Amino acid sequence: MLRISLILISLLMVGCSSLGTQLTQQKMAEIQLPLTTLDDGVKFTWGIDPTTRGEVTLVRTFAKDGQVCRLVEEQEMINGKQGKAVSTYCMHDGEWK
Repeated sequence: MLRISLILISLLMVGCSSLGTQLTQQKMAEIQLPLTTLDDGVKFTWGIDPTTRGEVTLVRTFAKDGQVCRLVEEQEMINGKQGKAVSTYCMHDGEWK
């Protein structure tokens, strides 16, 4: 019984991890163009569905290790849970990461 429970928990964890990866990929696809084209001080929104969306404020653009980077403030709702973050995205191989 314990072994079955552990297997089920492992499967659930893998499912959550895969969901998180998929969500991150969708979000990154949504924010690529605004990160590239908008000026510092501008806000933009992204959204996957009504429970997963965000507002991003572009704080400043700077160079780091030869890459163009953007410091941003993010307010997000992920699967209905709200959060705030300060993040840095840098251009690498033609994509913001």
